[in-house]
Amino acid sequence: AIRNIFEKEMSIESAISQSIVSMKIRRLKLDSKDEDFLTQLEKAVMDNLSNSDFDSAALESAMSMSRSSLVRRMKAILDTTPNDYIKKKRLSVAARMLEEKNVRVNEICYAVGFKYPSYFTKCFKEVYGLIPADYRKKCSKDA
Repeated sequence: AIRNIFEKEMSIESAISQSIVSMKIRRLKLDSKDEDFLTQLEKAVMDNLSNSDFDSAALESAMSMSRSSLVRRMKAILDTTPNDYIKKKRLSVAARMLEEKNVRVNEICYAVGFKYPSYFTKCFKEVYGLIPADYRKKCSKDA
């Protein structure tokens, strides 16, 4: 049952993030090749978000690109590396799950592809300035 709920949430997240990417693409005025690249990149990461083994090498394979080509293209368009992009995407989805769902932090950690809750907490705090539990408390107070 939890798996079905999670899969449904992930399909909704994917639809939302694809629409967000397309809005960003229009704002950036990229050519169609770059638009296609970003759409494919977003889909590859979101489709593999819960797979903790999905890393830059797996992304290279999913995108059918060499490491150097992928890094160069991502740096040029997004000013980030493949690993940083994957990590930030995972953390972004985790933040939304913390805001909207009453799911345990450890479950969210695994659902977005982190193997270790301590590493997830460390990365989350680096990006959001709070540990996940405190972020959730802050969000529930703000609502």
